[in-house]
Amino acid sequence: MRPSWIDLPAAVRVAVEELVGGPVVRADGCPDGFSPGFASRLTRADGARRFVKAIDADAWPHEVGAYRIEARVAAALPRSVPAPRLLGVHDDGH
Repeated sequence: MRPSWIDLPAAVRVAVEELVGGPVVRADGCPDGFSPGFASRLTRADGARRFVKAIDADAWPHEVGAYRIEARVAAALPRSVPAPRLLGVHDDGH
């Protein structure tokens, strides 16, 4: 079962809100996927929506590498690729 928005540490929620550009007022979890980490469609106070993933590196040390690789690949995609743009990454090592 994936963690929900409220399950994330407060410092991580603050960092995510900075990355997505505003306060999160709604989080619609994404239950499917291949990893145990957080995955959710977040809605900001202004109605803008962002997809966010997070994982606890201490609890899931074997899975966290895949998240880091995914972020590097997403950041390297050329604009010609029809894919959502990576807004940013917060990696506190944990």
